[in-house]
Amino acid sequence: MRKVLFLMFLLLLMGLGAAGVKAQVRIGGSGTPNAAAVLDLNVDDTNTGTKGLALPRVSLTNVSTPLTGTPVVNGMMIYNTNVSTTGGSGVGIYYWDGSSSKWVKVINSDFTVPLSKIQTSRADSGLYLISNGNSVSFSSLNMSSGTATASSITAPATPVTWTRSLTFTVNFSAHTPLTTFNATVNGMTSLDHCFETGGFGNFLTISSIDRFVMISLDTYGASTAYFTCYRPSA
Repeated sequence: MRKVLFLMFLLLLMGLGAAGVKAQVRIGGSGTPNAAAVLDLNVDDTNTGTKGLALPRVSLTNVSTPLTGTPVVNGMMIYNTNVSTTGGSGVGIYYWDGSSSKWVKVINSDFTVPLSKIQTSRADSGLYLISNGNSVSFSSLNMSSGTATASSITAPATPVTWTRSLTFTVNFSAHTPLTTFNATVNGMTSLDHCFETGGFGNFLTISSIDRFVMISLDTYGASTAYFTCYRPSA
């Protein structure tokens, strides 16, 4: 009896030793496991099997709930059978994402992106797109402090030709700084850039369709201002 027990114990030790040496396992066929696989499933040695791997079918109530109420292994996969899982995207294959502590659907059956992965809202960046004729940039303006920061984006160089489009005069009354004057100028467009050419100079000008607005930056008596406008080709 002692000899039998000794032989059984010896066989157990041999089995444990073999299991420790051979860390890879193959199920199906008689070939060796794939060198990169811990578990190699293959029906036969011809690579033309007709059977697949059936993942555990689980009905998830909430994507944030582990299977047993305790932390699970990161990367664990299951097939969810619940069409109305809270926070999920219906039935399908899910894996446990340890970084977010929830079940994440691998892909929808029609190869669309799960709703949980789509960004549905975006905060306003507060940036303005501006151009100087040769390049464009996104600019963030701080109107309270009067400062501006810009991150330049170089655009393909496009030659621009400036042509003198309009010359006209504006009669204005005596005024203090930041007084606004409006005038009708037929043929004017929002592309026109206008400059005072009669010696005043301290005016901020805004062009629109058949309309011209100038904001005085200084104190002047009643007088006449002379303006010349230029229009870009692009």
